[in-house]
Amino acid sequence: MVSLVLFFIIGFGLERTDLVWRFFYVNSRPATDHFLRKAAELRLIKEKIGEERVFLVGSSVTYEGYDEDYLNREAAGKGMRFYNFGSGGVTPPWLFLLRKDYIARRPDLVVWPVYVGDFYGRPDYASLKYFFKFEILPRIASYVGFRELYGHKGEIFDAVIAEILPFYRYNKSIIRSFETAIGDRILGVRREAPLVTKKTGTQPPSFFDNIAASEVKFAKTEYTELNKKLFLDFIRDLKAAGVKVLIVGAPMNSRITSISAAGLETELDEWLRTAADEHNFIYIGARELPVFSDDEFVDFSHLNEWGRDKNSRFLLEYLMNMTGTRY
Repeated sequence: MVSLVLFFIIGFGLERTDLVWRFFYVNSRPATDHFLRKAAELRLIKEKIGEERVFLVGSSVTYEGYDEDYLNREAAGKGMRFYNFGSGGVTPPWLFLLRKDYIARRPDLVVWPVYVGDFYGRPDYASLKYFFKFEILPRIASYVGFRELYGHKGEIFDAVIAEILPFYRYNKSIIRSFETAIGDRILGVRREAPLVTKKTGTQPPSFFDNIAASEVKFAKTEYTELNKKLFLDFIRDLKAAGVKVLIVGAPMNSRITSISAAGLETELDEWLRTAADEHNFIYIGARELPVFSDDEFVDFSHLNEWGRDKNSRFLLEYLMNMTGTRY
């Protein structure tokens, strides 16, 4: 009982201390501890110092689609600072749960690249623990029913525990961070946060053919309307807090149509254009983006190093060329 009480006291205390977040950011690893690193990076953002703060948010198409180092290097001295918070498996319901965390760090602009998987796929309940707040359960149930929630009771129970117990949601990453720190100190190596690892190269034709032959990955589901509703709620709440929002249709490999139900790309683009007019946000669709060839993708939806450079340049030039408030 004493140990349990101490666990709670220490956990809640450390959760409110920037020093521990700095420790995890420095000692975690991009490939295995991504969610902990992004939580630490967000937590460690300090008061603004006269620069416009741009948050890149969303799923892996955001994380893989923009080079944060390039953007900040090229924007140096121009009054802009970029943060890439893209994370794999983050669909609109999960990102909706982060809206208050983003608002608290006072971004001027939030850029959210979206693609068919954000609206026509199923959420990854295994990653819910990293974002969970109780408000999401009735919202999901109202669209897909309690039976669907019950079907994911294990993941939801894990997420609830993560919300109640500080640091449980990152438990494995925390252990790895301590192991890394101990190893570094024993070896006498002192280092800052490691470089971000992103995908490079491309896949052989057989990779695409095998996946396309196995299943249609993206189609309308009982989650589609929920995704659209929480997508718009996310935008509404950010705009109410004075944050500008830019939605970008993420570049896609032309082969994406082989794993999507017919017409989804066009349907999503038309819905986003209508929503942008009705809800007053900026939308950049495929027709406004530069042309990307298939050899600039590492797979169906993720850019490689060449595509990432092109995409990053386009975004920076778009923001810098806008007049007035730029966006």
